[in-house]
Amino acid sequence: MKKIRKLVKQIVIGTYQSMRAAAQQVDLLMKGNSDLCVNIVQEGRKFQVRTVVWQ
Repeated sequence: MKKIRKLVKQIVIGTYQSMRAAAQQVDLLMKGNSDLCVNIVQEGRKFQVRTVVWQ
């Protein structure tokens, strides 16, 4: 059985210098909407906060 890969839309919220700053942004986002799926992704020495839109 083949797996069907589902494309998801990712929105970059911001890029931060530290993991702590990115985590604070995630906390703020989650307080406003707990249904969000948010990822912190390391890009070089910076951290990006991305939301995932499931379709």
